Amino acid sequence: MPEGLRALETWMLRIVTHPGGVDAGFEAAQSEGLLPAGTSSLDDLVPPNDRLSAGEQLHVYAFAYFDRITDVLRGEYPSVELLLGPARFGSLARDFITEQPSRTYTLNRVGVPFSSWLAERAGDDPLLSFAIDLSLVERALDEVWDCKAEAPVAYEALQVIPPDRWDRVRLDTIDALQLFELRHPISAFMNGVMRGDLDGVPEPEPSWVCVYCTLAGRYRIPLSFEQHALLSSLVDGATLGEAIEAAATSEGADVPAMLAGLGGWFRDWTERGLFRAVELLD
Repeated sequence: MPEGLRALETWMLRIVTHPGGVDAGFEAAQSEGLLPAGTSSLDDLVPPNDRLSAGEQLHVYAFAYFDRITDVLRGEYPSVELLLGPARFGSLARDFITEQPSRTYTLNRVGVPFSSWLAERAGDDPLLSFAIDLSLVERALDEVWDCKAEAPVAYEALQVIPPDRWDRVRLDTIDALQLFELRHPISAFMNGVMRGDLDGVPEPEPSWVCVYCTLAGRYRIPLSFEQHALLSSLVDGATLGEAIEAAATSEGADVPAMLAGLGGWFRDWTERGLFRAVELLD
């Protein structure tokens, strides 16, 4: 890149992305030695015209920078915005953009650190604590969408395995699957967002969620504690026998209910397309 173009891009980026606005950005760029020698005002950088001053021209870019990325965050985290309200979400988004500026060429990655950033500033704020869980799941819905679509295994592939060999079965889960153990019951709230029928914010309560994507689309389903434990072991590569044992011996597991529900769970998960391969080990 020519040095002149590099210098221009450097000072312009500093000015139009400064959280204090164009004038504050100019002062920062000047104090940091980023401006061409002899620059004393914005007019020395950008010639004014008969419609806009130098500052007004640069302000167009400054406004667009924050506004465009805020729009991206709104699109990725609609439930978080409804929880916090547009004004507070917009304020948080601006702070986030200032503290975590995009470092990639694509806007698809700009919101990746949002959940961890919220966690650093949530403190005892119950709404922000709830927002963290919402943001984790909403981000996952975008991430699984970007995974390669995979052909699922049919339920019949499980049915042909003799019952006495099920402990030696390994079910390979699709890549487009993420599991969450959360502190809040986010499913009911997100369902309300989709219906446009919000009924307050639920009290903190442990919940478990599966986010996945198949050829048919992307989905979010609530899980029980036992279902989450079982699927987590399968994702980690355990055999079906090992996964069932791990889930059954987890503290607080309802073993009778789990054993009674296993057949229905695996039919449902297989029909949803959560598995891409079935391997019967020797």
